[in-house]
Amino acid sequence: MPKDWKYDEQIPDTVAAAVAAVAASVAPDAAVEGVKSLKQEYFEKGRTSFYFDANSLKNVFGNINSIKTYNYWEVFFQMQCWLAFGLSLVLFIFRTSGLSSLLFSMIAAIVIAIALGLAVVGLNIHSELVISYMAFIVGTIILFTPLLLLKKIRKKIQAVFINITIIGFIPYVLLIIGIISMHQKDYYKAKLGPLYYKQTPPPVLLEQLGMGLSTYLLIAGFLFMLLYASIVRRWKALPEG
Repeated sequence: MPKDWKYDEQIPDTVAAAVAAVAASVAPDAAVEGVKSLKQEYFEKGRTSFYFDANSLKNVFGNINSIKTYNYWEVFFQMQCWLAFGLSLVLFIFRTSGLSSLLFSMIAAIVIAIALGLAVVGLNIHSELVISYMAFIVGTIILFTPLLLLKKIRKKIQAVFINITIIGFIPYVLLIIGIISMHQKDYYKAKLGPLYYKQTPPPVLLEQLGMGLSTYLLIAGFLFMLLYASIVRRWKALPEG
């Protein structure tokens, strides 16, 4: 409210002007115009540049409700599950392939990541979707090599592919979900146009899963290891060489 808004003075002046105009038998149009001008001035003084953004206000209340219903124990329990699951994978790789294969697999994964980064920089790629597809292609090759070429590649080289697959399966699934979400976002942007930025965008798959994504990935990791154990047994039964 403006500081110079004198409500008690404006209203009596308006009423007095209207009464004086009528009492003096002035032209009715002039009296009406006088009241309108005072009302307009009164309205202009009451205007302000402050306003509420409905979408932002909705997000604020949504965040407040999320904080109120936030369960710290659930997050702590999931962290412990992920820590135990990660350590169990490392121990499983160590027991099946040995320390040398584990270290070589880590070095190979770092080299692949660096090569992928250099390819992105060298080709001057800025699209997140293209980069995600490049990572998806590399991950798919690593995932299917032990399945299709188990007996055609040396056992030690196969160990690298198997170890990277075991560690990288959950990031691989997360990458697929991210690619689907990016496609959904591009579709909504093309369909809504400028309205996409002015209103609350429709939720994509990654947002729809929310906090449950961690649980789903953990379950997927357990199921994958149950199924992939047969591949590891077949690899373990191969002759050395």
